[in-house]
Amino acid sequence: MVTAVHPAFYNYDDTVHLEESEDLAFFYLDLLDALGIPRAHLVGHSLGAMVAAEIASLDPHYVDRLVLISPLGMWQEEAPIPDFYVIPRREQRHYCFADPESEVAREALPDRMPNEEAESAFWQRYAAAGKVLWGLPVNLRLLRRLHRVKSPTLVIGGEKDRLTAPIYAQLYAQKVPGADVVLLSGSAHYPHLEEPDAVLRELERFLG
Repeated sequence: MVTAVHPAFYNYDDTVHLEESEDLAFFYLDLLDALGIPRAHLVGHSLGAMVAAEIASLDPHYVDRLVLISPLGMWQEEAPIPDFYVIPRREQRHYCFADPESEVAREALPDRMPNEEAESAFWQRYAAAGKVLWGLPVNLRLLRRLHRVKSPTLVIGGEKDRLTAPIYAQLYAQKVPGADVVLLSGSAHYPHLEEPDAVLRELERFLG
C-alpha cells in the first residue's frame, strides 16, 4: 500500500506549477510509473477523491478499483458548498463532523494549533489546497470525462455531511458508469474518521 500526500502540502518548493486537480492527477500518474506500479486500487477523500477521479478518467488502465469518499468537484444549487476559506476553524467542524464537539472532530480541526510550527503547517496545507480548489466548486472538465472511468467504483458519503451534502456522492455515482454509492448514517465529511469500522468493512467488501 502506498499513502500519498498531496505535493506542496508540506513545504515542497518545487511543486508551484501544480495548480489544478488535473496537474495533481498527472503528478500521481508519474509517481505510479516511477514506483513501477502498472495498476492499482485508488482511494481518495474530498480533494483527494476528486484527484483520484481525474486519474481514472484521464488514464483508466492504471486503475483497478476506485473509491471516492466525500468527493469534491460538483455543484448543486439546492445544496451549495460553503466557502471553507472564510469560515472560522471552530465553525468548520459543524460542516465536517456529525458531532462537531467530539474528540475526533476537535483533534482534526482544533480551535488553535498547539504550537507555531503546527499552525504554519496547517496554513501551508490550506494554501496548497486553495491553489487547486480556486475556481471550483464545479470541475467542468472532470464532469465531461467521468464517463471514461472504466474501473468498478464505490462512492462513500456521510448522511450528515454539511460540506459536500449526500447528493454529491449520489451525483458522482450517476456520472461514473456502474458506480455504487454507500451513505453512512453516523458521519459527515470524514466518515473514515467518524465511522472507521464501517468504512473499513465497505473497503474490504469492495476491494476484496
